Amino acid sequence: MAGLLSSDPAFGFLAVNAALVTLGLWCWAVPARTLRGAAGLILFCSVLEFVNGVNHSVLALWRRGYFPGVITAPPLLLVFPVRLAALQARSRQ
Repeated sequence: MAGLLSSDPAFGFLAVNAALVTLGLWCWAVPARTLRGAAGLILFCSVLEFVNGVNHSVLALWRRGYFPGVITAPPLLLVFPVRLAALQARSRQ
């Protein structure tokens, strides 16, 4: 993904992550519940982050060693999206 934005992978990675952090801050500042279709967007983001966390973990296992992001992936990209999806499901009942 980072290579799509720039021929310099480090800059592309920085740009993608800056965009994701900006989106996260916007979502925090503007309550998602005020937007139409927010439930679907929240579920989509939860699934996307969960898959991203699984990918980091699988790549580390496949390499049989460290893969960038594998230390932060399990707590941040596996636990939080599942919790967010559960909270979303509970609020819809």
